[in-house]
Amino acid sequence: MEQTPDTQTDETVVEQSATSPSTAPGFPIQSRERVRRTRTTALSPGWRWTEAVWLAIGIVDIVLAMDFVFKILAAANTGFVSFVAKLAGSIAAPFQGIFSEQTLTSGHVTHWADVVAIIVYTIAAYIVARLIMLIAGPRSRTTREGDVGR
Repeated sequence: MEQTPDTQTDETVVEQSATSPSTAPGFPIQSRERVRRTRTTALSPGWRWTEAVWLAIGIVDIVLAMDFVFKILAAANTGFVSFVAKLAGSIAAPFQGIFSEQTLTSGHVTHWADVVAIIVYTIAAYIVARLIMLIAGPRSRTTREGDVGR
């Protein structure tokens, strides 16, 4: 039997004593019986799509958070930092100008568009994930008296 992550199988050996009529009293026959218990947890059909939504928003949030940290620490805009800044700039573009960027006396910049984007995109991902589970969730099955066995 192939095991999947959502199936769990337990095997238990149960020993039973039984007295057979053909044996003398006081000499029970030992029998062994294997009992297999299988517990299966059914996953909702939309589970994988929900996981994909959370993976995507996790990646987006990490990029935005890295950009925020790089800017507040005044990291040099070269190489990887430049790549993250370009990527995060396009992701956070709809939120530019909501709050003004504040430049501290040390030259560090607080880029609030990244923080707003993280909040808005995470809320949007939550809503999308809930809608997926609502649409693809298990449906209750009802039967009428005359439909049993059909």
